[in-house]
Amino acid sequence: MKVFPFKIPKPANENLVIQVDRERIFYDKLHQHQEIQVSYLVEGYGKLLVNDNVFSYRPGDLFVIGGEMPHLFRSEPRGQEESHMISFFLTEEAFGPDFFRKKEVVGLRPFFAKSDLGVVLRADQHSLSNAFLALPELGQFRQFLTVLQIMNSLAEVEGEALSRFRYNKGISDADGERLQVVFDQVIRNFRDPIALNDIAGMVHMTPNAFCRYFKTRTNKTFFEYLIAVRIEHACELLITRKELSVADVAYACGFRTLSNFNRKFRELTGITPKAYQGNYSI
Repeated sequence: MKVFPFKIPKPANENLVIQVDRERIFYDKLHQHQEIQVSYLVEGYGKLLVNDNVFSYRPGDLFVIGGEMPHLFRSEPRGQEESHMISFFLTEEAFGPDFFRKKEVVGLRPFFAKSDLGVVLRADQHSLSNAFLALPELGQFRQFLTVLQIMNSLAEVEGEALSRFRYNKGISDADGERLQVVFDQVIRNFRDPIALNDIAGMVHMTPNAFCRYFKTRTNKTFFEYLIAVRIEHACELLITRKELSVADVAYACGFRTLSNFNRKFRELTGITPKAYQGNYSI
């Protein structure tokens, strides 16, 4: 299973790619590409795994994924809905090496700075839905203008960083295959205990070698990453399943004690699960 590096199919002489993904599930293999990817979720639910982090996504969310940033969208349908995403792809050199340094568009520079670690904007944090929905039907020139306008809007908003770490050496094919196995195992089985010996064996490494390998490429220990996935899922349940008690959420996300869940939740989010539930609604 070779999925690294994944190259966006780009027609000759076309420097801006508009892509519409409309399937039951998105392409769910870990991949990277040199282009910056800006994606708007029209419909669908799931998780975005990127570098050292994981985010639940829902309709209206917008993601800026930096060039060469390993990522995958894992669809988790809640019914018969399809997964629908509108994206554009471009590099900083897409329109020539100096285009984005010209004074007329220098205001877009913060967009590229933010894309380095990526950005997530939830539906209530942006007003770009109509621009993305119109994008696929526009002619090339108007697509170009609309993308510049979207970039300008993104340059002016804060958002949350997708990642706090970039592995600057790049991810090889072998790394991609190993990380795919690890991420798949975590995302499918985070509700259950996952032994270090088992996960290391799946990628044919000793536990010590695997720990060094994983920490180097994600800046997290394996168990720090596993806990982050569990807490992200807990955040999603606290928002979308308000009939569940905090204890129910804790046990549904793989925690064995409520006290440990509360402690880890506060460490990663800065607030208690109950306060988080009270602060968010969809």
